[in-house]
Amino acid sequence: MNSAVVALKRALRKDIKAQLRSITPATLATESQQVVDRLLTLEEYRASKHVSVYISMPSGEVDTRAIIRDLLHSDKTCYVPRWTKDAMEMVKIKSWDEYLALPVNKWNIPEPPHDQVMENAFDKDGLDLIIVPAMGFDEERNRIGHGKGYYDKFIQNCHAWAKEHQRAAPKTVGLALNSQVLEKGRIPLEPTDQKIDCILTPTKVIHRFWYMSRCIAFGGDHNPYPYTWSLEGEQVQPQHVIQPQQSHVASQRDNSDFDLVLTYNLALETIVCCVGVTLLDNSRPWNLAFDYIRLCSA
Repeated sequence: MNSAVVALKRALRKDIKAQLRSITPATLATESQQVVDRLLTLEEYRASKHVSVYISMPSGEVDTRAIIRDLLHSDKTCYVPRWTKDAMEMVKIKSWDEYLALPVNKWNIPEPPHDQVMENAFDKDGLDLIIVPAMGFDEERNRIGHGKGYYDKFIQNCHAWAKEHQRAAPKTVGLALNSQVLEKGRIPLEPTDQKIDCILTPTKVIHRFWYMSRCIAFGGDHNPYPYTWSLEGEQVQPQHVIQPQQSHVASQRDNSDFDLVLTYNLALETIVCCVGVTLLDNSRPWNLAFDYIRLCSA
């Protein structure tokens, strides 16, 4: 463990904590509702069957009670955290009444009792989606927690379980108040820190997508293949790139130049093409053929 990074994280947590103390109950309620509304319409959430969700503290983070209620009144399975000194497990709760009856721990958070046998997420089907808390997130989907490493370890364990059972790893979605969104580069990083797939804030969604590294003029005869494609500077080899079917957008194009948006689905190891374009004159981005191919996150 790098002592300098640990010290930087400790100082950053102190700064964030001071800022979160200034959030009024009204602001917390409003921003929480905005984030929850985004989550409930998120495709990853709607498609999930087995979901773990943190139980929120009384202040300083997105209130998850509406999410827990939605899970417990749907056909999804709801798992919530139960902690030991060094680790965390996700255990199943079955009803809203059971949630309301949970005892409160030393952090003033409801937690399933340790003397009760409860179904663990790894006992049967694993998880499709992990809803993750934090003290802060940045624009590159990095996360700083409270310093115990519970979620970093748990996400690693989920990936190992999924690999062992030949299943897709669960998606991770972080929930953030506006004050919890930090500038790029502000979070000190360690090798064990886990990036989050998607972060929801009251005003935006920070998602992981693959984009083409140079623009294409549809008005001409430019062929995008075999241009390279990148995600955060990483290169995809040309043999992994398939040529977009330009006919899917032909009826929508005009004489403007477009930047073609492609997405790379890491789970399927395929590239999904022609789901959208962005006008190069800085107009509002808009999607094409959305009903034909869903914009896939990686």
